[in-house]
Amino acid sequence: MTPRLLLMTLAFALVASVTFAAAEGEEAAAAEKEMVVDPSTGKMVTAPEYGGTIRAIMNFKPEGIDPYFRYTAGNLIGLVNEKLGVGDWAVDRSVVGYTTLFLPDEALVGQLAESWENPDPLTSIFKIRDGVFWHDKAPVNGRQLTAHDVAYSWQRLLFGVDGGESSPDCRPGGFDICNIKWESVTATDDSTVEFKLQEPSVTAFSRMLVAEHGYIVAREVVDEFGDIQDWRNVTGTGPYQLTDVVEGSSWTYTKIDDYWGFDPKFPDNRLPYADTIEFLVVNDPTAITSLMRSGQADWIGFGLNSHLTSVDSAVNLQKTNPNLVLHPYAYRSETAIGFNLQKEPWSDIRVRQALSLAIDHESIAENYQQGWGDASPQGATGANVIGYAVPYEEWPEETQQYYRYDPEEAERLLDEAGYPRGDDGIRFSTIYSHYEFFDLGYYQIAMDYLRQIGIDVEIEEITRAQNSEWGMNHGYPGLRTDVWAAEYPSGLAPINSYWSQAGWNPNNNSDAVFDELYENALAATTVEEQKEWARKANLRIADQLWMIRGPIAPLFGATQPWIKGYNGEGDIGGMQRSTVLMYLWVDQDLKRELGF
Repeated sequence: MTPRLLLMTLAFALVASVTFAAAEGEEAAAAEKEMVVDPSTGKMVTAPEYGGTIRAIMNFKPEGIDPYFRYTAGNLIGLVNEKLGVGDWAVDRSVVGYTTLFLPDEALVGQLAESWENPDPLTSIFKIRDGVFWHDKAPVNGRQLTAHDVAYSWQRLLFGVDGGESSPDCRPGGFDICNIKWESVTATDDSTVEFKLQEPSVTAFSRMLVAEHGYIVAREVVDEFGDIQDWRNVTGTGPYQLTDVVEGSSWTYTKIDDYWGFDPKFPDNRLPYADTIEFLVVNDPTAITSLMRSGQADWIGFGLNSHLTSVDSAVNLQKTNPNLVLHPYAYRSETAIGFNLQKEPWSDIRVRQALSLAIDHESIAENYQQGWGDASPQGATGANVIGYAVPYEEWPEETQQYYRYDPEEAERLLDEAGYPRGDDGIRFSTIYSHYEFFDLGYYQIAMDYLRQIGIDVEIEEITRAQNSEWGMNHGYPGLRTDVWAAEYPSGLAPINSYWSQAGWNPNNNSDAVFDELYENALAATTVEEQKEWARKANLRIADQLWMIRGPIAPLFGATQPWIKGYNGEGDIGGMQRSTVLMYLWVDQDLKRELGF
């Protein structure tokens, strides 16, 4: 059993203990209700029902709701706007659980695309689903969706339209869709859109279906208002309409009664189930758990950054509210330490090796993370991205030796690098900039380990906006919060940020050896060839210690026992996270029986 599978086995053991109490409370309510088999899990659940409200907590400040400007727009418009494709909601969860961000091509199905063909390596042709209509809202006024809408949305993103520029996120070296050499996107008739490439790309097809920015928007809205950054102008073809926003407080979505889509698990059921979805904007972790404990909120999770970031917070919530259902997941380690590789002392590999040797990851996993942490060494690409990741056992011994706990060797390396202890015992001082959404408790422990080898570290907390700004301009004054062992939608995504041409390169990496490996992976014409180059690039990252890894511990979502149809799923396509809520329903009898 792999370390990640073992971690998730332990995690689901906790879920079992949490749901047992909930099941006892549900027994009476369920006795009179129809039960059905969830075909994706094989488990019995109460039959889907319509009505009610799902209140989901959102813990971030929106950075824009127009996908042209910001890839995170999908968090807010994923219930309103749709893409060509989406992850198959009916897929066997033992094969694809949607608890990481890695989404294999075989799990993708059409959303607005009804079918497709690839007549040659440079061409993809999509037939657009018939009978899909825009919401009955000016200036689109309920007209039928056409291939021209798809072509316009992608042209706006990739090339710019009417004299405009391509998306700001599509700068050279930006998101993976921008590293693909596109030729054109053209609607050849009302129901057919053709994508043309300048050269073959093994990642292009999945990106056409579920790229983070790939939501289809109406040209009339952009023509009239300039963009769709104002929520009042958002319209789409999806299951909900955005009907109210109270700045800093809530986002409300109202059901579209004649939405075209049906539940892939229960094909006779038209979606969505809940009448209303409400995002409650709450930034304080204590307030988030309080709302869940009191039943004033129904759902928290990583889709809206409202998840529980530490094992301790999850265990405490379990103790006080055993009816709540916890949903652990781990799609990356949020315990990594990064730095500006062009600045001293971080430009010296001996210093980076010393930091890696100085932290007792096994002790942290066993004690602070209460046995939930997986401290086994992994690379930048997580183990579940099979074929792209390189297991630790296959690393060269010269690389492996720096992925252990050896503070004496750490001290020797710092002496050798020219950073001896001073009379006060300090070698040098630095600042650690902590990103507000990650587990501060872990980083406080890690910084204490660095202090023990003579590095004086001051911790400062920074906001999401500051993290984004410094990540783009390499403005971090010292150490920084980062991620490791990532499992993202495409196989190359976890290592893109180490490429010197990447738009998001917070560590300011510039390494000719890695660049050549990564660019060869980008240029690969087969999946196997791409995997081969990606594995070599991952070994380069591990060897150079461009990031100090930390143990992987699960994050936790949670739902009230009356929220049904949910198995902890997160992203079912690039930033299709809030989309998950369209498939869930409220057991209103159980909710009343439990006193809410």
